[in-house]
Amino acid sequence: MLKQLDIFYHITTNISNSEIEKQSKKAESLENRVLEFFKSNPNKQMIWSDVAQLMGLEVGQYGSCKRCITHLVNKGEIEKLKEMKKSIFGGESHKHVYKG
Repeated sequence: MLKQLDIFYHITTNISNSEIEKQSKKAESLENRVLEFFKSNPNKQMIWSDVAQLMGLEVGQYGSCKRCITHLVNKGEIEKLKEMKKSIFGGESHKHVYKG
């Protein structure tokens, strides 16, 4: 089933519904992997680039990793901390930790 955001994406990119569904499933899969990674490191405070590197993600997946972390924070699965750390690209990023 396509979500409203998926439909908007389709309208702006002319991608077929089956391709949108495929890409949505890939995104959900990565989000589940990121959540499982946090669960397996329950007390470890990490920024997005720690997660991406420790999970062995490719550079092209870094943005997706950040999006997954944001979704997981919004769902209440992980907590965004006030503490910050410099990312691999030099910018300051908030640390996150599993809430379970």
